[in-house]
Amino acid sequence: MKILLSYSKVHFDPTKPKKNHRYWSSSTNILARALYELLSEMGDVTYIEGQEYADHAGEVYDLFIGIDRNFSDILKVCKIKASVLWAVNMHPKERNQLISSFAAQEKLPDSAISNWDLIDEQKISQVINNADNILCVGNIATYNSFIENGVPKTKIKMLNYAVGDSDPIESIKETPGNRYIYASSEIGIRKGFDIVYKMFTSSDVQHKDFHLDIMGLPTTPYYEKKLSNLQEKLGKKITCHGWVNSDSTKYQNIMASNDFIVHPALEEGQAGTVLDAARHGVVPIISESTGVDFSPLGWLDSSPDNEHNLFTINSSFNLSSSELKDLKQKTIEYYKLFHEPYLQTMRENLKAIIDGELYPKVSIVLSIYNKGDSILRLLKYLDKAILEYKNVELNIIFDGCKDKSEEIVHRYLRNKNYAITYETTPNIFEVKSNNIGLKKSTGRYCCIVQDDNIIYDRNIFFEAVTFLDKAPKIAILGGLSGVNYYPRGTKLEGPGQIALNENEAYWRQDENTDSDFKHEFFEVDACMRGPLFMRKSFLEEHGYLDEIYAPLYQDDMDIAFRAKSLGYKVFAVLMNVKNESSTIASYSPKRMKFFEDAMKRNTNIFYGRWNPTIKKNYLRMERIEISSFQKERRQDKFQKYLLATRATGKNTFRLPRMVTMKTVRVMHHPSLVGKKFKSLRE
Repeated sequence: MKILLSYSKVHFDPTKPKKNHRYWSSSTNILARALYELLSEMGDVTYIEGQEYADHAGEVYDLFIGIDRNFSDILKVCKIKASVLWAVNMHPKERNQLISSFAAQEKLPDSAISNWDLIDEQKISQVINNADNILCVGNIATYNSFIENGVPKTKIKMLNYAVGDSDPIESIKETPGNRYIYASSEIGIRKGFDIVYKMFTSSDVQHKDFHLDIMGLPTTPYYEKKLSNLQEKLGKKITCHGWVNSDSTKYQNIMASNDFIVHPALEEGQAGTVLDAARHGVVPIISESTGVDFSPLGWLDSSPDNEHNLFTINSSFNLSSSELKDLKQKTIEYYKLFHEPYLQTMRENLKAIIDGELYPKVSIVLSIYNKGDSILRLLKYLDKAILEYKNVELNIIFDGCKDKSEEIVHRYLRNKNYAITYETTPNIFEVKSNNIGLKKSTGRYCCIVQDDNIIYDRNIFFEAVTFLDKAPKIAILGGLSGVNYYPRGTKLEGPGQIALNENEAYWRQDENTDSDFKHEFFEVDACMRGPLFMRKSFLEEHGYLDEIYAPLYQDDMDIAFRAKSLGYKVFAVLMNVKNESSTIASYSPKRMKFFEDAMKRNTNIFYGRWNPTIKKNYLRMERIEISSFQKERRQDKFQKYLLATRATGKNTFRLPRMVTMKTVRVMHHPSLVGKKFKSLRE
């Protein structure tokens, strides 16, 4: 296979040794180097700088991957079978709107905006249109910026990456406390310096005992002056280091000496300095647009005067030493789980593109028992999600149906253009029938859907796959609710559903337990079926649902505990799914006795195998929902801004308040639960 890779030779040149690279640890070097090494495993790679495209005119390549610079020119002069745009920022229209809106809102002078803050959105939008696929580093905020500007979901895939050539720091460095760092490749409008300035010079914060490190260089004379003003206001509380090579010992020592990194970017792909900090256990206090999904004290807002920003930064001052240490450990845990395996996940995505599948196949397992009166409604909603994602197979098992379920299902699905398999069994119940579907599944992920679950969210498969693809050590993701199990006899008090009886002790984890769960991915002991995503490779290596639990109950809990015992993780996310519980609700007294006997027997088996812990100090991370709409075509507001400025010589044009930066939601980490944080929960 012949592959063309276009990136930056200033940052990475495969013909030069490491010692001759000035920016070896920069994000650009890391990403270019990773792409080159991985693609070299797959074929013969030609690595070029974008402007060298004319030297390769007429050449034929099976695959072309490149950044936006000269991307369209390369497509014109070379014969390319498949092209991939490598993106490291938000959609250009979104970038320009966010920055222009902020400048107008804050009445910033033209001199505040550097010549690279606002970009040629028309030219880059054309590159986006020309590419067959897009791989982009960032989170769902980055993703939404593309799909809301007309890019099909199936065309763009989000990735994480990691920094440094060594493993994350395992031991947390002791600090005097209340040490903050703002580290960025550029100190200016795009990276949120105005927001940092407002927070640390506010009357609520400025008088407190803290230290602020600043690393980076101002983008314009305006920000040189603003940085100087910050130094005057904070005095000995601030140290400005200028530009520090990220490959240096000095850089690493400065990072490791801090407690929090404050980085409220207006626009990003995924901020490398935040990853540098997280690798050292420095807790992120960031915005959604920073591109990282871990900000345990809450998102920072794009408005410098937003009261939530002050509330969030003040919350950091109130942490005890043990609470801060726990947050640091959680930061490293997040980094190791979601960023450390980036080479593996990048390799999988590159191979998938070569195979013609940007998004991996999802195998849906739907076992049906006598749902003739409700199955059509379930299928209609499920069909919408399938058609949105596309790369799906549907494995249906008619488990002892005695009504018209089979007839209704076959009639509705007969003209669908996705893969469907059918199996008819006697009434063998869900453990065995789900195993039939799981074992015949050919997708990277399996998704068990209960026959009384209505899935309202069309983006369910995009969200699950994007999450699971970034973290190979997560074996199971539940979309209905999580469950935490405890030793029998444990006394539990709290909101939500708690079951304490002679058989078991568990606490259901959903929005009734904690309303913040609606906005998070959160680790749990286990997950309830419907929908239940499982990694097919895990099932093949470590076994399917244990049929000792047949006919029903505890098989889903058991496989989750099996996964955790093998070093895997189990997470839940509260998707837009309704469990109508129509199966058990229709049981006769005799049938209920059957169910209760099975429950007692199977919980005895479960507790005989596993010893649930009492402490549940699990990882919780932020969730940004995938947008379900495309923005209306709007007038080029950036051009209006430029025209108005040129005509008057003043910054007179005012953009409306940007709508893409969601209202901040203050969240808390489980370790922070206590009297002094009561207001966080309210």
